[in-house]
Amino acid sequence: GEQPEEALRREIREETGLELHDIKLFRVRTINRHTEILFRAQATGIAEVKSREIKALAWFKVDKMPEQMNEEQKSVVRMVLQIK
Repeated sequence: GEQPEEALRREIREETGLELHDIKLFRVRTINRHTEILFRAQATGIAEVKSREIKALAWFKVDKMPEQMNEEQKSVVRMVLQIK
């Protein structure tokens, strides 16, 4: 029953401890039967693993994203940040 923005805030808070603000809808896209809602946001707080769904977390520069991250995920990050 949550709206997407509220679900985003709750999930990020529960899983990382970060509080989101200045949330802006970026794009909604459908891939086959999967719908993605992409947001941009600012975060405050100290990020830490708070869920068994997450193995680790870290901040990365766009040009230093992890090698094991697939190219589609990297492309989405660049698209949201509007970096070619």
